[in-house]
Amino acid sequence: NYSQYDLNGSGWQIYSGPITVSNNGTNTIQFRSVDNAGNTESTKQITFKIDTIQPSNPTSINPGCTATNGEWLNTCNDPSFTWSGASDNASGVAGYQYEWSSSSSGTTGYTTSASYNPGAVGEGTYTLKIRVKDNAGNYSAWKTMFILKYDGTIPTGNLIINNDDPFTYKTLVTLSPSASDNLSGPKLVRFRDRGETWSNWQ
Repeated sequence: NYSQYDLNGSGWQIYSGPITVSNNGTNTIQFRSVDNAGNTESTKQITFKIDTIQPSNPTSINPGCTATNGEWLNTCNDPSFTWSGASDNASGVAGYQYEWSSSSSGTTGYTTSASYNPGAVGEGTYTLKIRVKDNAGNYSAWKTMFILKYDGTIPTGNLIINNDDPFTYKTLVTLSPSASDNLSGPKLVRFRDRGETWSNWQ
């Protein structure tokens, strides 16, 4: 004669066609049928889960060494990243897609652990991006988690004294330094007379 359903305890309804269920999380639908003699079927039920919400990205990352995110350094060219803070309130976190790239190359992959070891790198700038996958197949947006900037080459400096005059009769001289560096760029300079104490960096 007719069928009935009750979605998540909202009360019995007469079934007349497909039912749209949009509630994220766990859903339970009960159902039963009644024949033309008035006999009612024993209630049955099905429980299922819906997750249409993307997971949340990690909130913190550790490079496994003394590197600081986005700053040039001359140590730590062999990072081993671990991260934390990713979450998903419905189906849960399944894993992480990552992208490790420089200006000349890139690596992509997937891991179920909150870690990635890219191996030692050469000089340059490297970017680690991550996005999270949940157990329902939803992905978060890509997030730049760490920028590693490694410069292991010393800069080259030059010094001109008193506009390069060969002689001077003054005890106060003018020092005109210059320097070049292909990656991080010159930052500081200091001076000394040969065998004497270095000045402060300036």
